Amino acid sequence: WDKVKYGLSEFMDFIKSQNIYDKKLMPSTLHISAIASILSTKFKNNDEKGKIITLLRKYMWSSFLSDRYESSSITKLMQDFKVLKSIVEKDKKEDGSLFSETDLPALNREIHPITTADDFKQAGWPKRENMKSKSLMCMTAMLGAQDWSTGQLLNRDNLMDREYHHIFPKHYLELVDVDPNVALNAALITSTTNRNIGAE
Repeated sequence: WDKVKYGLSEFMDFIKSQNIYDKKLMPSTLHISAIASILSTKFKNNDEKGKIITLLRKYMWSSFLSDRYESSSITKLMQDFKVLKSIVEKDKKEDGSLFSETDLPALNREIHPITTADDFKQAGWPKRENMKSKSLMCMTAMLGAQDWSTGQLLNRDNLMDREYHHIFPKHYLELVDVDPNVALNAALITSTTNRNIGAE
């Protein structure tokens, strides 16, 4: 139990370092158990831990920004976890070489290419359960998601005061037959700024 608690505590630090503060911004919660389990490891030193955290960042964002978990997700999660665990434990493959990130299916760009700009154009409104749209908002959060009026950066203390806002007004886009309810037209701004814009 202590190891589970330690892993979850390390996961919370890890996820906050990516500016993801709650489910509102999390494209998927599927990865929590795998990442927390890897982070429950007692690493020999900070360099070793740092390398694994870098790998976990690549793994998580690649999962968010590809089709890796769009089907048979639990099976694929277990496949990825086994490779991650083998990398941490420095296990060897049948040919005698160590497991590395090139063995991780989630990082295989030939099988699971990163989401393209055209794919993002089709991503729906981020309030819905849609990995692509939430991934886009995650990247916005990583860059600070600055409020338009105050310049305030997004953090865990002000997240609850943030609302999704249409960058280009729905009415104008509908006039030219463009869907306004897509992630590329969404911004996370404060409730006050949202009301002030609506009143203009």
